[in-house]
Amino acid sequence: AVNNDDDDEDGVSNAQDIAPNDPTIAFAAYTPGQGVYGSFAFEDLFPHKGDYDMNDVVVDYNFKEYLNASNQIVKMETSLILRATGGVTQNGFGFELGVAPDKIAEVTGSQISGGSLQFLPSGVEAGQEKAVVIAYDDGHALFDGGSNRTYVNTQKGQAEQEPVELDLTVIFTEPIAREYLGLAPFNPFIFTGGLRGKEIHLRNYPPTSLANVDFFGSGDDATQVNSGNYYKTSTNLPFAIHVPVSFNYPVEWSPVNAAYLKFGDWSQSGGSNFSDWYKKTNGFRDELKIY
Repeated sequence: AVNNDDDDEDGVSNAQDIAPNDPTIAFAAYTPGQGVYGSFAFEDLFPHKGDYDMNDVVVDYNFKEYLNASNQIVKMETSLILRATGGVTQNGFGFELGVAPDKIAEVTGSQISGGSLQFLPSGVEAGQEKAVVIAYDDGHALFDGGSNRTYVNTQKGQAEQEPVELDLTVIFTEPIAREYLGLAPFNPFIFTGGLRGKEIHLRNYPPTSLANVDFFGSGDDATQVNSGNYYKTSTNLPFAIHVPVSFNYPVEWSPVNAAYLKFGDWSQSGGSNFSDWYKKTNGFRDELKIY
C-alpha cells in the first residue's frame, strides 16, 4: 500500500515535510530563528584590549540546517552579513564545526582573495583536526577591493558602505547527529593582522589546530589552556562577543563597556548578571557611543 500523504516515503507526512519529494530532507532548523540574525563582534588587537570598541569585525549570522526524518543534519546554509570593519588590519572570519574534516563533502560560497590559506578539495581548511569553514580571508577586500584599509561603518558622519552578504553552503558526506556537529553558531572566530595563527574566539571557546598559542598569556590576555579558560582578560573581559540579535555596535574608539553600561557587570559575572545587557532597556546604553 502506498501512503499518499508521504510521497518520498521518509516517514514524515507531506504536510510536515519541507521537501516532500526528497527522502533525505524533512525539516529545517534556524539559528537564531527564521529570518532573524544574531551578531558576532570582535576586538582585533588581541592579545591587547586595544580601544575595546568591539567593532573591528561585526558579522551578522543566520544558520539554516536541513535535517532528515531522524533529525540528523544533512546540509547547512549560512547567511553572513559583514556590517563593519573598524580596524585597519586584514581580518578573516570562519567557524569550526564539531566533526572531522572528512565529514564535509563540499563548502561553497567562501570569498578568498589571497593565496596564503590552504584548503582540502571539499573546501574546508587543510591542516585542521575539526572541520573549519573559512567564510572570507579579508574583510576590507569585500568592501572596497582591499585598496582602502580604513574604518568602514564605524564613524558617524562618514559615508556608509552597504553591508556585504555572503551565503555559504556546507554539505555533509552523511547525515550528522546534533551531538557530534554541535550547536549553531558553533565556534566562530576571526584571524587578524594577516596572520592565520592569530585567532580570536568567543570567551572560553578553544582555538583551532592552526592557532598560534604563543599569544596566550601575553598582553591583556589571561587564557589558561589547562582549565579551558580561553580568550579573556584577568577581569573576565572577552575579546569577542555574541548576541542573538543584530548588534548595535559602538562607534569608533568608544569602549563597549562605556557604550553599554551593564556590559562590565555582565562580563565580570561570567555572564550571570545582565544577560540582556545589549538591549535597548532604559539605562543600559549611552546612545552617543553607539553607531
